Amino acid sequence: MDKELQVVPQQLSQQAQPTPVSLTQTGNENTQIAYVERYEQNVAIFSSAPQAGIPVIGQGVTFNYDCFNFFVLGGEEYEGAFFLVPKDRALTESTSQEMQDLCASLSPEAVAIIKTFPAIFCSENRHYSKTDPDHMAYYGYVNDIKVQDNGIKVYFTKLNTLPQQVLIDLSYELGIAGARSYTELSRTHWAIKRINLIEVLEKAGYRVFKL
Repeated sequence: MDKELQVVPQQLSQQAQPTPVSLTQTGNENTQIAYVERYEQNVAIFSSAPQAGIPVIGQGVTFNYDCFNFFVLGGEEYEGAFFLVPKDRALTESTSQEMQDLCASLSPEAVAIIKTFPAIFCSENRHYSKTDPDHMAYYGYVNDIKVQDNGIKVYFTKLNTLPQQVLIDLSYELGIAGARSYTELSRTHWAIKRINLIEVLEKAGYRVFKL
């Protein structure tokens, strides 16, 4: 039986392709996912009432599931619209030279590529190689990236929550394993993995919302 992961509140849950309808939304931080013929590939994602200064991923983005962004940030709770990654921990470790060459410059072209990869957002493990049952990680995507003097500003959207222990248990399959008592979940950094995150999770019995 599939282990359905919790959908982040105010986001679209996993359902069959809906019939097109006219929607009216009020308030801030609402997200709509428009009807498309190919449900898991090209989609139009837009905000009905975007907040000033918060970028939203544009229409017609084709998501690439061959790679995924992997964020681990101290005690970050991912409650806002963005977070900061230290520059010396952004695509400088635990990332293949191939992916560094492709993305680490954070040029407009590199950012466009990064935004096509799904993402996992985590905080550091509470007990090195393990964590507590209530310690949650998030699955979603990157909206935009801005390079600042004080770090790399990453705008993001969460789609699902999952127990971080799931990632620890799948650390070898996800390419985040380290020493016996130390994994990549024990250190603040941002890496990109050439691994199909969705495939690994679904093989283990966990399903997430796919764009």
